[in-house]
Amino acid sequence: MSETSTSADLSFDADSLRERYRIEREKRLREDGNEQYVEMTGEYAHYLEDP
Repeated sequence: MSETSTSADLSFDADSLRERYRIEREKRLREDGNEQYVEMTGEYAHYLEDP
């Protein structure tokens, strides 16, 4: 048994919520992508060890 809900069935505005999440996602995306991460070598190598 599978029930599908429409926007009218929900107690919140799904489109408005999707837009809010899109805006928050846009705030977190960076142009430098994976280049923002630091190589785990040298002074940062100790972070590779599992305490």
